[in-house]
Parts: sequence; C-alpha cells; structure tokens
Amino acid sequence: MLLDTADKASRPWSWDDAPRGPGIVPGRRFWRERSLEKGKALPAYVVANVRVRDAGAYEQYKQMVPATIEHFGGRYLARGGQAEVIEGDLVLGRTIILEFPSYEDARQWYSSAEYAAAKVLRQASADGELIFIDGL
Repeated sequence: MLLDTADKASRPWSWDDAPRGPGIVPGRRFWRERSLEKGKALPAYVVANVRVRDAGAYEQYKQMVPATIEHFGGRYLARGGQAEVIEGDLVLGRTIILEFPSYEDARQWYSSAEYAAAKVLRQASADGELIFIDGL
C-alpha cells in the first residue's frame, strides 16, 4: 500500500528518520522513541473476535458502542465483514478492529463509564476475545 503525502505528513514518524544499512530493520522501540520525540503517541488497535449468543441483545449493544468509541478518539477499521482463519484453531466469530490515537486512549475507553453499560450487555450476549495492540 502506498501512502500519499497527506498520510506521510500526519504520521508521527518518517521513513527518512529510519536507520539505514544492510540488514538494519528499525524496530518498535525506534519508532516509539521517534514518535515521543515529536510529541505524538503511536496508535493502538483493539481486535475483537465475538461469537454472538443473543442476537437481539447484541444488536442493542451495536447501537450503544459507536458513540463511546468516538468519544475516546477511536474509529472502526473493520466491523463484521468477511474473515477466515488461515492458520491455527481460532473459533472465528464476528471480527471487529478499532483504532485509537494511543494505547492509553484504548484502555481508557474500555474502562470508561461511557462504555460500562455496553460492555455488560456484550458480555451477557456474546463470548469472545478482545486484544489491545500497540501500533507503529
């Protein structure tokens, strides 16, 4: 995927900043330090794999959640589209990927009063896994 100049300008780092040389691959620590030097946090992602047990209650949950995500600067990257397990034994359900401005924003959303009622409804109506991931 090629990034246009608007994307490049909005990133907290630039490939021009990366160390160069044969076999040199800049890692997470390099990018995190570079971003912090520029005063910007790296994005974080929330990946959910949800197996719905009560469709009616889960529909109600889906109506409650978007405003809570937006409140913490988050946005949907994927929401229930086609997905398949290529390797491993994951029992795949509905897949959701969220992006937040920072890891701390993602954690604050999950622990917030704004999301609390929706979280209880999701936990009562579905099973699954939820993962927080640091971005680059």
